[in-house]
Amino acid sequence: MDRIRELAAAGLHDAEIAEQLNTAGLRTGTKLAWKEELVRSARRSGQIKRVAPDRPRMPPLPHKHPDGRYSVPGAAARFGVSHAVVRAWIAQGLVTTSRADFGTHRQAFWLDIDDATAARLTARKATAKKHGRPKAERRSRGA
Repeated sequence: MDRIRELAAAGLHDAEIAEQLNTAGLRTGTKLAWKEELVRSARRSGQIKRVAPDRPRMPPLPHKHPDGRYSVPGAAARFGVSHAVVRAWIAQGLVTTSRADFGTHRQAFWLDIDDATAARLTARKATAKKHGRPKAERRSRGA
């Protein structure tokens, strides 16, 4: 715990602390190699504060894949709806999707939206607005 306290005070992240402990040949109380989660748990139980700055978050998905398919945020922006509505469309089978890795994103949804699909979604949005069905198009309908 003293070594974790020293490394945390030096500004290392939990993953870096785990690496340092393993390099030094130190093991957990149950003789396991250190992992980020184990360091975090030990730090919390020992009331050792994290000094390291937050790491940058993952960059957002682009609105369109280079091949023309839309991401969930891209489809939401195109049709002026929330991400939840786009996910409801996916769940209801209203759009053709595929999942693929993109940069640091794992298994992101990519939506194939041709002109006919776009017209259907636009009409559905107008109908939902006319009938007052926000909230991801009232999840109970058609799901």
